[in-house]
Amino acid sequence: MKNIGFSILFLLVSYPTFSEVEQNSKAKLQLEDLLIWKISDELKLTPDQEKKISDIIKSINKKKSENTVEIDALTQTIIKSENEKDKNKAFQELKKKLQLHSAISVDELEQIKNLLGIKKLAQYLELKNDISEKVKSIILPSDKKGGKKLPPPKVIEE
Repeated sequence: MKNIGFSILFLLVSYPTFSEVEQNSKAKLQLEDLLIWKISDELKLTPDQEKKISDIIKSINKKKSENTVEIDALTQTIIKSENEKDKNKAFQELKKKLQLHSAISVDELEQIKNLLGIKKLAQYLELKNDISEKVKSIILPSDKKGGKKLPPPKVIEE
């Protein structure tokens, strides 16, 4: 069952659409829906809980996405600006946005805990971490995990 979900995930990520922006947006929404489905299935949520957790996840992801865009813009301002005053102003704003990003993550934990309780929050975090690691391994395969390493070559002297 787990392999089927991640096969679907791979297909969703690699399915082409009309434009690059539309493709990225559509892939993100599909990944989000797949995450919600997987969490609901694994945690055996009621329809009411599933609706509420879906709303929480979508709201949190939207906030994080918007904040990330602002963080990227401020980072670019710091990098590209010639004016020291502009760099300092962007730096102060960047600090606020990074703190907000952390606050959004804390808010997610609080909302999930209030909805499901601490035991299911632990399961949620474990599941989310597992899915995140699997997505990363699909997108960025590393030599440390999946790849077989060949033994060192043998030197044959005649």
